Amino acid sequence: MTIRRAGLGRRLVDRALQEARFSGAAAVSIGIIAELRDWYRRIGFVEAETRRFDQLPFEVEFLRYDL
Repeated sequence: MTIRRAGLGRRLVDRALQEARFSGAAAVSIGIIAELRDWYRRIGFVEAETRRFDQLPFEVEFLRYDL
């Protein structure tokens, strides 16, 4: 059984954003593997910064979602 494309990731993000709103946050910021940025952009996150860390084999994309 595969759970890919079942909408679970989107539901988790929606729930996290809902909790952030309820807590009075103005925005949510995340750091992700840069290759995943397109998925988060489709949800409404915007790019803040891309960085490379010596200890990681990938770039880290920092994104922001204004509530």
